[in-house]
Amino acid sequence: MKYVPSGSFKMQRLGIEGAANTPDVQTLQMVGFYMDATEVTNLEYRQFINWVRDSIGNILLGNIKTMADGSQKLDMKKIDWNDPATQQRLSALYLPGNDWGSKRIDVGKLIYHYQVFDYKASVLHPDAVQIKYVTNLDVPVYPNTTVFASKSAAAVNEPVALQYFWFRGFNNYPVVGVSLQQAKAFCDWRTRTWKAEHQDEQNVAEVSFRLPTEAEWEWAARGGDPDVTPFTNPPLLSIGFADGIMKAQDSRNGSNAYGLKNMDGNVSEWTASELGPKRVVRGGNWDHAPKDQQTNVRFLQNAESSTFYVGFRCVFSEVYKEAKLTK
Repeated sequence: MKYVPSGSFKMQRLGIEGAANTPDVQTLQMVGFYMDATEVTNLEYRQFINWVRDSIGNILLGNIKTMADGSQKLDMKKIDWNDPATQQRLSALYLPGNDWGSKRIDVGKLIYHYQVFDYKASVLHPDAVQIKYVTNLDVPVYPNTTVFASKSAAAVNEPVALQYFWFRGFNNYPVVGVSLQQAKAFCDWRTRTWKAEHQDEQNVAEVSFRLPTEAEWEWAARGGDPDVTPFTNPPLLSIGFADGIMKAQDSRNGSNAYGLKNMDGNVSEWTASELGPKRVVRGGNWDHAPKDQQTNVRFLQNAESSTFYVGFRCVFSEVYKEAKLTK
């Protein structure tokens, strides 16, 4: 991760979809934070997928510890997924109709369970029981790998549609086909695993990975430039995706003054900011025309949707100086 320092800048006030962007400008004071140097990659998101798969497998195998206080905790053990006997015990996770030894995981069963607490609602109702503001979420985490094929009927047999998420040549390319809910689930999992690895350190409870707000994203993308960058309307999609993917950059290339890579292109990125029922997505992407590969590109997207041109990166709020993270 790279550090984005505190500061202030002028940002155009948020408009609404389908209306002209308002010329109103607001000055925002930003508190320093850490941001991923690159978009979350296929390799990193696969680590999340595999953790979810392994945790469900360990539950089915009965690997549960009973703690001294009577609570239960998952005892994560390495699973030999190629062992026929283990496959038989985990049959509930596999697609039907395959012989033992060539079983395929039913990716629709890879569900990540977690809880979120609505701090804003809790503050507004301080006398209420706090459990009232806890929401349990069940998120199917496997990305939509059909997003490439859905671009056009002619792209159904495009090798990228079959290989992009799993082929090691694309390990360092940004994960796509991920909805806002899946991106948030990844942030929660990353927080959970980071805390587990640093549980003996001071202030670990304060650590939390999340999606950036639109203001944070723009402040980081500018790399220290305080000038106003006007928003643009969504550009027309360019044609020839097969050619475009060959020219798409590896996520490790190109950076701004803060060391953040591909803030102007590669893929557009989810933010946590809302406009009505939709979420703000920022930055150009490999499906945009070359002139629209800019940091000021902005559009709205349904939180449940997934595309081949939107990914995400995480941020980490600066809580204490010793929590300098690397990636």
